[in-house]
Amino acid sequence: MLYKRETLDHSKVKGKILVCLRGGSSRIDKEMQVVLAGAVKMILCNDRLSGFEIIADFHVLLASRINYNEGQPDVTASGVNIIMAFFDVVSPTREPFDNRIVSYITMSGTSMSCRHVSGIVGLLKALHPEWSPATIKSAIMTSTRISDNTMNLMLDDGSPIFAPATPFIYGSGHIRPTSAIHPGLVYDLSPNNYLEFLCASGYKEKNIRVFADGSILNFNYPSIGVQNLIGSVTKRFEV
Repeated sequence: MLYKRETLDHSKVKGKILVCLRGGSSRIDKEMQVVLAGAVKMILCNDRLSGFEIIADFHVLLASRINYNEGQPDVTASGVNIIMAFFDVVSPTREPFDNRIVSYITMSGTSMSCRHVSGIVGLLKALHPEWSPATIKSAIMTSTRISDNTMNLMLDDGSPIFAPATPFIYGSGHIRPTSAIHPGLVYDLSPNNYLEFLCASGYKEKNIRVFADGSILNFNYPSIGVQNLIGSVTKRFEV
């Protein structure tokens, strides 16, 4: 996420691992805001402009850096040229010479997409209060579309020739709120499933006190991942 100084909700961030996106402010400033909000660790994801650049920073808390591809979301949502309400404290350009006051502006980025997804999550939870966070995420991911508004395959706007996009660009696809209400097959996860995944990924007992044997191959998740693939494997789904 992108955020301004002192805008993180302490009640939501305190004691958590926070995922942040580069851009908008310096890397060290992002870490300081995370510390001030009470988070214990941070994962900093590169934006498109940062690409695969990984810089060895002097961190002020336990932090990890991942490149742009590793930080891509599971789904895409409306995030370009979004009309949004704007406060009257600063001008739309935020420049000293700009004295204009406006009620609405257009913005683009993951901050806009996040608001769409968060709203849809809230609606799904209201309709299905018994759904776990994993079920809600699965419902959103398994009900997306990979076509644009002309019903053709999405294009990669990062490509010089606007080539057809791939799952590495659009994730599961573009979010469809109505379809997510009744998704059919969903993939639910319990806390123990996450612990099994971490253990199978090589985390030690000193880091995870309670764990059980497990494998990424049996991770009940709408995206499939196979570590160190040699030969062929069979993925088992649970309904």
